[in-house]
Amino acid sequence: MSEMPKGWAMAALNEVAETSLGKMLDAKRQTGEHPRPYLRNINVRWGSFDLSDIAEMDIAPHELDRVLALPGDVIACEGGEPGRAAVWRGQPIALQKALHRIRPVPGIAPEYLAYALRAASSTKQLDRLFTGTTIKHLPQDKLRQVQIPLAPTGEQGRIVEAVEEAFSKLDAGEIGLRTGRRLLKRMRESVLSAAVTGRLVPQDPTDASAATLLAGVGADAIEGPDSATTPFGWAWSLLGSVAAIGGGIQKQPSRFPIRNSAPFLRVANVGRGKLDLSEVHEIEVFDGELERFGLVKGDLLVVEGNGSPDQIGRSALWRGEIAPCVHQNHLIRVRPGPALSPSYLELYWNSPAAARRIQALASSSSGLHTLSTGKLKSLPVAVPPLAEQLRIVTEVERQLSFVEACERAVDVGLARSAGLRRSVLKAAFEGRLVPQDPSDEPASVLLERIRTERSARPATKRRKRQST
Repeated sequence: MSEMPKGWAMAALNEVAETSLGKMLDAKRQTGEHPRPYLRNINVRWGSFDLSDIAEMDIAPHELDRVLALPGDVIACEGGEPGRAAVWRGQPIALQKALHRIRPVPGIAPEYLAYALRAASSTKQLDRLFTGTTIKHLPQDKLRQVQIPLAPTGEQGRIVEAVEEAFSKLDAGEIGLRTGRRLLKRMRESVLSAAVTGRLVPQDPTDASAATLLAGVGADAIEGPDSATTPFGWAWSLLGSVAAIGGGIQKQPSRFPIRNSAPFLRVANVGRGKLDLSEVHEIEVFDGELERFGLVKGDLLVVEGNGSPDQIGRSALWRGEIAPCVHQNHLIRVRPGPALSPSYLELYWNSPAAARRIQALASSSSGLHTLSTGKLKSLPVAVPPLAEQLRIVTEVERQLSFVEACERAVDVGLARSAGLRRSVLKAAFEGRLVPQDPSDEPASVLLERIRTERSARPATKRRKRQST
């Protein structure tokens, strides 16, 4: 801020609020004698709380004063997204150690303080106070140093009201955009479902049938899972009959790239339906391995395992972006034979029906979700006539191009909304969102009164912590 608005003052957070951290969960000391619900980092959103998953822990009576949040306290994250904050308005509730309790002094509106933290976060002013490299933290001593542009008490209320009015309009717009995104996802799934069940383009009786196609390349036709509704001219086969399936190279110390290195795709490079080649590692390859593991245009790269079941089998088509290139052993390469168009195989793979079959293949009694080359060979594949595969791919690309254009428009709308929020906060804390009222008591007078009251307060002896 270049110039402070008239009647405003700059104050460190510890001048206008008292702060404390919550309690660290110690599983060994959980006796069940004093169970209390408590908030964790994941419960705190910007400006709100997600209370769908509230845990409990033992909190002894003598600890409550230190770790209990009361209505009007600002709760801010110490880690994760440090500084993320909201005002608690519910019943008293305990806090875990990864949360700051910020209790404003009289004359400071809690919502004003929470918005001030959000403004400082959006302009990266909090970043210089963070500690840690991989995981960022905002320790209590750093939090207390945060500089707050302090408006007069009356103006604080007007600012909060104006911000909330603007944010409520943006909220309504974002709800509409996110609803649109969900509808577009359903539209995408509907297009893919129709594509692989013969409902997207009409069958042409002059096309050479899939059964003839399979027989001509030595692939076996099978009784498919939906044979009763198999479209005219289509057939079912196992993936192992219509594609070559292989693993990749395991990364190990002997593979450090020295003499004969090659680009090396990892799980991180494979998204659903797209590749991220912004960071491609290299690996040492030995004699004959480029021929064995080298990717060719039209290969489908499949992620063999993931902690999330709906990400199992995530795949993307290799279009020869880098040559030569090999892949990690946690990626399975599916190379379609002459009976399958690579583009058709990719859209079949991403269809809802195929995704369900892949998840079923990946499940096990141990609860682990992984695929293997052997499992994938047994995956049933609906095979249309080759000419129809090409018509399907063309029509899917046409319809999904519209879906993708709409998705980009949604992303642009959400980005604009986020930018407008930042602009509203910037204007609010530069004194440009609402007019100043010369009859308001200046913030400097408020600060002086706070300092006087604090200095007159008798010193409190810190209570020795008791073991629980």
